[in-house]
Amino acid sequence: MASEMRRAAQALVEPHPHTIKSDYPPREASERLDRLSANGTLQDGTLETSADGVVIRTAKGDHFVGKWKGSGEEHVLEGEFLPPPGTQRVLKGFALGLTLLVAATGWAFLGGQETSLKVSASLFTLFAILAFPYVILGLSSQRSGREAAIVRTLQRALERQIR
Repeated sequence: MASEMRRAAQALVEPHPHTIKSDYPPREASERLDRLSANGTLQDGTLETSADGVVIRTAKGDHFVGKWKGSGEEHVLEGEFLPPPGTQRVLKGFALGLTLLVAATGWAFLGGQETSLKVSASLFTLFAILAFPYVILGLSSQRSGREAAIVRTLQRALERQIR
């Protein structure tokens, strides 16, 4: 379980490369993506397209930066999802909060405080420490879900529909 939590924590702060196959040449694919943006399919996000690449920014802080690659019949959008800018601040805030909880618990025991304060502080600190990996796992899962939604939207726009 520890390795899964470590993987989830790394997934929060590292860029995720992704490749999307396109059935259209870059210029036509960019026009299709522009229409996608105009229709409002990309919720709470901005889409910047050109013949060179694509940049997607969402309100949640997700960024996708991609460039068109390929020649002849095969066209591919190669890019990566960049980590949201506030992720480092959130993680450092959690770490600072846990550090303060451990310090407050130590102060309660070393300062000769009442037994009820010692028990309350130690239990709260213990529960916070036990919950921290699940918070990280939840944040990582949310990011993966948002990225998957963006990829699905791009794939629908860039692949021909067989009817």
